[in-house]
Amino acid sequence: MVNHRSFNVLGNIAIVNFSDKISLELKKKFAEQLLLKHPTIKTVLEKSGKFSGRLRKMKTKHLTGEKNKEVLYKENNCVFRFNLDTTYFSPRLSNERKEIASLIKKNEDVLVMFAGVGPYSICIAKNSEAKVYSNEINREANKYAKLNIELNKVKDKVELIIADGGSKDNTLSIISGYEHRLIKIPENKQEAEYNKGVALSYARNEIILFIDHDNVLPHKNWLKKMVKPLIDNKEICGVEVLRFAYRRSDNILDRYFALIGGVDPVPYYLGKDARLSYVFDNYNLLGESRDMGDYSIVKFDKDKIPTLGANGAMLRRSLLKYAKADPENFFHIDINYDLIKKGFNTYAFVKDEIIHYKKTRFTDFIKFLIRRKKIMEIQYFESLKKRRYAVYMDSQDKTGLLKFIIFTVTFVKPFFDSVRGFMKVRDIAWFLHPFICLSFLLVYGSAVINRRLTSAS
Repeated sequence: MVNHRSFNVLGNIAIVNFSDKISLELKKKFAEQLLLKHPTIKTVLEKSGKFSGRLRKMKTKHLTGEKNKEVLYKENNCVFRFNLDTTYFSPRLSNERKEIASLIKKNEDVLVMFAGVGPYSICIAKNSEAKVYSNEINREANKYAKLNIELNKVKDKVELIIADGGSKDNTLSIISGYEHRLIKIPENKQEAEYNKGVALSYARNEIILFIDHDNVLPHKNWLKKMVKPLIDNKEICGVEVLRFAYRRSDNILDRYFALIGGVDPVPYYLGKDARLSYVFDNYNLLGESRDMGDYSIVKFDKDKIPTLGANGAMLRRSLLKYAKADPENFFHIDINYDLIKKGFNTYAFVKDEIIHYKKTRFTDFIKFLIRRKKIMEIQYFESLKKRRYAVYMDSQDKTGLLKFIIFTVTFVKPFFDSVRGFMKVRDIAWFLHPFICLSFLLVYGSAVINRRLTSAS
């Protein structure tokens, strides 16, 4: 029997305090008994030292169970994530935190000194109408505090801004259940990129998330995963999702678009795609990448930039002063081009996906191609003078475009890529690839010919 022991449980981790006379064998035996008696406990640690140093950190030793020291702990209708060894947290102050929050009056300003991972700050913010300021010297604790602010949704910085160009779906009925700002775009101004620019002009908070009308978030933790790189690393300017979601339940065209990594094969063959094809297992897009586990950090060369900025992309709003982001000049790729040219070239690609739900049936495909032709005429011909970036640039893409044309008319390379993709993911949708390439070549070719004929006349 082990005497003189006590333990606290934080989340699924038990922290045991033994007397100095207990042997390691008995400590481990007691730890194993804890796991058996308490199924919710997954890890048992020994407290091996008191809180010490100016950061008030504690030392623990692993005894049994999962090797984990990161806690997800709940109290007072709040949730906190933190590392036991690198940050300070005391569950015994739970009632005190609740009591102090109850004493705060409406519209008061509260400064929390030595805030740690944010237990007092968040408890007060969630249970009062005060404005709370936190101060903490421990950088690791600050990182967790920012994450906990997001987890508890107390940031008051989630702005839902809808730039509506006359939607005919369920958009307006869906958003009616959420706090939002609805901006009606005049019919004569209606254009997807202009709409985004207008919405952006109303945003007041730091992290901007661009969700297009055909995007669906795939799971409830998606936003948390996307925000994490911006919290972890101040050098990261923007965040992209690595892939489009592939779902076997989708129709064959949508499955093809997800598998290939986009709705247009031209960027794919020019090497400018911003989404990874399912042909590849790891990041192999433009830029110098470094794997960080849940995401890759990528530094881009100012002369080699992919088609960033749409379908679930994030940016820091404070950086947009270095880009032409007003509605008249807004284009999602261009503002990223502006930033990278100014040296803000560090991005994160999160190892997740976003649903690009176009519901493209074969009967709609002709309309889709006509729309792509119109987009090319508007965004690459009519707006060419104010555009800063184009998927095709004479200075660097002549060879790549020539290869695309040769590949397409011969069918050999697109068919080879279809077979290679099919070997990765067994879906006949891959074999649409040669025909999709040909369709885009004909549509874009006709747009260029019409442009030149119009200019000549």
